[in-house]
Amino acid sequence: MRGLSPLGISWALSSLSGYGVYGTRLGLGYLKRGLGPLALYQTPLALSLNPLEERLLAPALAGAAAFENGSETIRPGHPILHGVGNGMALHPISGRILGTPDIGCIAFEDTRFHPQEIEGARRFAKLIAISSWNAGILESLGFRNVVLARQGIAPELFHPRPKRNLLPGRFLVFSGGKLEYRKGQDIVLAAFRAFHARHPEALLLAAWQSPHAEDAKPFALAGHVTGIPEKNGQGGLDLASWAVSNGLAPGSFIDLGYVPNPMMPAVLAECDAALFPNRCEGGTNLVAMEAMAMGLPTILANNTGQSDLLGEVGGIALSRQGPVKPPHPQAGVEGWGESDVLEILAALEGVHASRERDLETAKRMAAWDWDGQNERVFAAL
Repeated sequence: MRGLSPLGISWALSSLSGYGVYGTRLGLGYLKRGLGPLALYQTPLALSLNPLEERLLAPALAGAAAFENGSETIRPGHPILHGVGNGMALHPISGRILGTPDIGCIAFEDTRFHPQEIEGARRFAKLIAISSWNAGILESLGFRNVVLARQGIAPELFHPRPKRNLLPGRFLVFSGGKLEYRKGQDIVLAAFRAFHARHPEALLLAAWQSPHAEDAKPFALAGHVTGIPEKNGQGGLDLASWAVSNGLAPGSFIDLGYVPNPMMPAVLAECDAALFPNRCEGGTNLVAMEAMAMGLPTILANNTGQSDLLGEVGGIALSRQGPVKPPHPQAGVEGWGESDVLEILAALEGVHASRERDLETAKRMAAWDWDGQNERVFAAL
């Protein structure tokens, strides 16, 4: 870590996506620590901040729109964090910002990389991986500049709190993550369908919204559901009708819509369990981490990035992980896992019988606060 220095973040801050929250917490953490000024290059997407956070970020946001709408390439002379995804893909804006140095904050699910993609990623002085699984794959590709720095949680928001009993008499199961094959919402529907048949008071709360219905097409490969959701005419999908068409009883499913991150604690506090049978997570699954920090008994597929949580924090492991059919012929699915519906059903039954908060796991999750986790990123600058 150098002395007082500006830091740039190339991707858009947001309160709706995991990476948007990640960037927001990196930026706020850097400013809180007084490490230097912050530079942002894209306008935020549905960013929900309190007035003091807005005030802290305002100088960094002042020039973002002008740069975003321009075409010039700049060399600002300080470190730039770039968001890197599948195939070492970058947002076009990253091609216009040349940092000193460039640092890649990477999260990927597709394990197949072409030689030119690997070569292109050598522009980065460091690659910040947010799971052991991603870090191990990068090292196997020959990168010797990998730093493992997992994401965190905001303990001031996500902590055990009493229910308000907004849905009295119901057993609430939370499932989060935008609708797509790797998130495993089809598995959730199959398991919950069977669980609800035994427990009619059960209610599935889904934070699955997405504008992209086509991302649900690969669900057909697993055979748990049919069809894809229709558009709802409001920038999202008609998830409730799709769930009912796939066997869920009317009244057993609530589509939560797009939930800004600061509003999520009020939702999670009402829930009795959280379920994440994800086929793959490049990171450690921020929504699952937040559910665990709230003390929810959290059921997790023991694969890819989620294995870090199960190994180091806690949770209820889905250990029967079968092979996964790739979502398209070119996709790499090394390390992915297909969860077993009967194992999920047994886990839900266990939580239903006990009805207890997992306070020990919540305490361990609280230690993964953003300030501490982001120190590893700042130390790599």
